[in-house]
Amino acid sequence: MRLKTSSGDHYIKRFLASDNVDLKDAGRLVKKGVRELYIQKQYKLAFTSNATKQIFAKLKSNTMEEKDKIELLSNSVDILRENILHAELTNETIELAQETIESVKKIINSSPKLKALLDKVIQNKSSYRYKMIQLTSYLSFHIISNLEWGTREQQEKLAYVALIHDITLSDDTSAMIRSEDDFKNATSTAISISISQNEKSEIQTHAFKASEMVLKLPAAPFGTEVIIKQHHGSPGGFGFPSEISDGISPLAMVFLLCEDYANYLIKNQTSSISMANNNINASHALNSKELFVKLRLKHLNKDLFDRIVKILESISVF
Repeated sequence: MRLKTSSGDHYIKRFLASDNVDLKDAGRLVKKGVRELYIQKQYKLAFTSNATKQIFAKLKSNTMEEKDKIELLSNSVDILRENILHAELTNETIELAQETIESVKKIINSSPKLKALLDKVIQNKSSYRYKMIQLTSYLSFHIISNLEWGTREQQEKLAYVALIHDITLSDDTSAMIRSEDDFKNATSTAISISISQNEKSEIQTHAFKASEMVLKLPAAPFGTEVIIKQHHGSPGGFGFPSEISDGISPLAMVFLLCEDYANYLIKNQTSSISMANNNINASHALNSKELFVKLRLKHLNKDLFDRIVKILESISVF
């Protein structure tokens, strides 16, 4: 741990190189208010590899309760992000990415009803980014299975997109920015947001940067980079267009609509649960029609849009 003193920074050793450090140890330090630990450069790769192996082994376990696995998946997403951003594309990182996707799929298969899945992820301590991965994958799988040209390979591809598409964003706050209006109106994300010009630029270019990064991943399905680049409706991967044209691929259209709906469900379901827990009249029921009316104004490919929306509307939330 680093201590700042009048004579400069001092470091107190909390773990030896030979110690078996696990996530519970980190959790105890977090509860005490510790936010950063420092590792000597020569141990960094070994430490990261050890943490990656631990999570990989736990995800493969058949004895872990699902609620604990959901929380672990959220940690997995964070570790993958750090490894990929710092070009630590070890075999462990690639295997963890694949096992994370497999675990997401298992949770989808164990929750055939959207309401059951919502209850699991909303009430869990997992991050907004993980919740979006899980729900967007669920919705994408459902859409693809109900389109005559949909295939299992496309479902796998969209699950990979869900995992990687926001990989360059550093936190949930950045991931919650989904339109130009979100920059202007911080209350739209239910969090007080202060965004610097540099951070705004990072958010506006994240789709393009993630699409470039995924090309370095050997296990990424062919064509994944195109969907990631277009996942906010911009053919080039820059900004948040107010109108979405025919220029984006059909799979990108499926993904961005599912992600918009997942974001809507998370914000509204969280609000409803909060009201119920505080014994407030939760009369604010989910009304997806208002969302689809708003989305219809953005999408110019009406035929495909209408088909996807009809499928989404057929999914019972309650």
